[in-house]
Amino acid sequence: MNQIKANIWSLFYLISISSLGLLIWLSINTFQHEKKELRDHLLVDTTFLSKMAHASLAEKELTLQVLGARLLENNIYLNKEAAQKILDKTLELMPTLNGFGIFYPNGSILASSSNIKQENTPNLKTLAATKDSFARALQSDRMVIGKTYFFTPLNEWVIPIRKSLRDSQGNVLAVMTAGLRLGKKGFVNKEYTLKNRNILVVNDITKNRVLLTGFSNDAYPKLYREPISDQTLKNVNQYFKKEYNLSIEDVKKRTKTTFLEFYSVNTMNEVSASTIYDPYYQIWYVLFEDKTKLYRDVSETILIYFLIFFVVMILIYQLFRIIARNEKETKQKLVHQLTHDRLTGLPNREYLDVELKDQLSNPNNHYDLLFLDLDNFKDINDNFGHEIGDQVLTEVANRFKKVLGNQGWLIRFGGDEFVFIKLPVKTRLSFFAEQVIASLAAPLIIKDMSFNVGASIGMASYPSDTDDLQTLLSYADLAMYDAKKHKNTFAHFSDHLREGALQKVLIEHLLKQAIHDNEITIAYQPQLNVKKELIGVEALVRWHNKTLGEVPPCTFIPIAEETGIMPELGRHIAYLTLSEMGRLQQQLQETFQVSINISVRQFMSIGFYEDVTRLIDESAIKPESIMIEVTESIFMEELDFVINILEKLKSYGIMLSMDDFGTGFSSLSLLRTLPLNELKIDKSFIDDVVQEEKNHGLVENIIEIAQKLNMQTVAEGVEREAQAEVLAQFGCDIYQGYYFSRPLSYSQLEVYLKTTPIGKLGKL
Repeated sequence: MNQIKANIWSLFYLISISSLGLLIWLSINTFQHEKKELRDHLLVDTTFLSKMAHASLAEKELTLQVLGARLLENNIYLNKEAAQKILDKTLELMPTLNGFGIFYPNGSILASSSNIKQENTPNLKTLAATKDSFARALQSDRMVIGKTYFFTPLNEWVIPIRKSLRDSQGNVLAVMTAGLRLGKKGFVNKEYTLKNRNILVVNDITKNRVLLTGFSNDAYPKLYREPISDQTLKNVNQYFKKEYNLSIEDVKKRTKTTFLEFYSVNTMNEVSASTIYDPYYQIWYVLFEDKTKLYRDVSETILIYFLIFFVVMILIYQLFRIIARNEKETKQKLVHQLTHDRLTGLPNREYLDVELKDQLSNPNNHYDLLFLDLDNFKDINDNFGHEIGDQVLTEVANRFKKVLGNQGWLIRFGGDEFVFIKLPVKTRLSFFAEQVIASLAAPLIIKDMSFNVGASIGMASYPSDTDDLQTLLSYADLAMYDAKKHKNTFAHFSDHLREGALQKVLIEHLLKQAIHDNEITIAYQPQLNVKKELIGVEALVRWHNKTLGEVPPCTFIPIAEETGIMPELGRHIAYLTLSEMGRLQQQLQETFQVSINISVRQFMSIGFYEDVTRLIDESAIKPESIMIEVTESIFMEELDFVINILEKLKSYGIMLSMDDFGTGFSSLSLLRTLPLNELKIDKSFIDDVVQEEKNHGLVENIIEIAQKLNMQTVAEGVEREAQAEVLAQFGCDIYQGYYFSRPLSYSQLEVYLKTTPIGKLGKL
């Protein structure tokens, strides 16, 4: 459950981190996009600005040229009043200009528009702010843009433009000068740009700012009097080198705008800018914008992204909470189904292993574990069906719950097995076990039918018997099997049972190796007729282990059955028997019957028939000399399957014997249909055949039945002469027991056969 919950929220965290990563990427991408947008806009707008400004300057130059030509006509420029009228009229038509003046080549004023007080007009050739541009105007045929300065006669800042007036021989007659306004009415102003952008026009010759928008008049002295610093020019040059591998001189040669970024000492901020050089007027146009706006715009966009992100994440979180809650409820239902028995509603084995394991494995806790198995429940299932069996289990579980109350947990362990975890409260353990058994004393009424079941209980205590839960279960299971011997009772785990269990585990472990280590051998007990002639031998398995010594078959055969080793062990026994007896019969040039015991587990195993016939084919013994012995218990299995295998063995030529006849539940009608050749009378009847009249009659009847069914009879466990005589009187065919011979090893059998004749059975 916790793992599933962790996985759900891990997915949420993954989505959150991925979304945050996407948001960061989107933010960076937005910044890069906005930056590119700004760059593209600046490049386009600067191109437009440069063309517009160049056109405006060209217009002013043309105006100066036309105006100058007019004034040169008939030497009007020498007539101050006439010249002033023309200049005033022109000034009215050109709002971007704030005044006109005509100056002698020596720098003194000749005439001006009426708004200029000539007596206050300085000599342009000697004034520091104007002498450089005035001198260039004298030398050039083009309009010259001078240094922006404060023009006292107009009491305002102006951008001077000058153009020389020449006669036909090219001699300078005068210098036509006009002042370009700064501010809103200037030839280039912020009206042409977005409000957050500024225009910078720089004179390439003097490196002075010609125009810088966005500043008040108070800042003009600082902006226009001093040229741009060498450090700033150096930084710009480095930027061009880094970004474009160009110098400032290289950029001047470009016909398209160039993007740059730099720190503005005027705005005290990083700016993005675009620039282009006008080679005709030798000025730079720069359109720039503070990155503060870029950062602000991007921040606002990213803030919107983050708000959307947080809203979406809140919605996703709520969705995951709903999913987690539904998942939790679903998983709780699934876990309940997994850890509880569907039929009885009780906790099941999984609940014990998962939910209670930590609590029950705490050494500070004390409790008792009762392992219960219902007696005779299989008969109810087999005879009345699983539906009735399920109802019986449900009623049994209800009775057990009433007995347990709040003293612990009741678990349906599987099938008809229940486990009680009893805490040390209220009832003593033995009395509690008696209560559990007593709860089943009253008949169970199911569909008007009465059923009686008992319970065998094994008990073990934690931590006195063991501090391991699984071991505790196995101990209680062992005790339950001990109680099962008597049924409807209880037994507590003891050291004796532990030793038996350890011995069983040891035997199981060593038995697996015994086959490979050649520790399994075969003893052969002769079977004789009334003439004391050898009719056959029964193969009896023996196991001698270095650690355990001689282990009797009654000890290791049941363990082999329980652990699933029996099919392999049975094949090995058959292989040894057929190999040794085949060799012996070839040596003696005689044939006799060889009986091999087959267990139920081996008989019912997959491939049994194929294994037997293959081993016979590989041996020197004919099928008709082989007697396979099975017990009556085999007919408690799937009868059709068993009879089919017996028929196939009979068809192959193998003889078939029913071992320990009379101790099971075979009916005469069943016996009549079975393809048997032999009945073996159990030793328990032979022991008292002489003394007890009851056994006397039973044995006689068995022999008579066999004769009528054309079967031979074998009496096993004949230990006295009197027993043999009585059996002979009844017409018994074959005798086997200590009176005639103990089980013999292969070498002992060789010696035995030298003095014992080999006979034949006519009826087989």
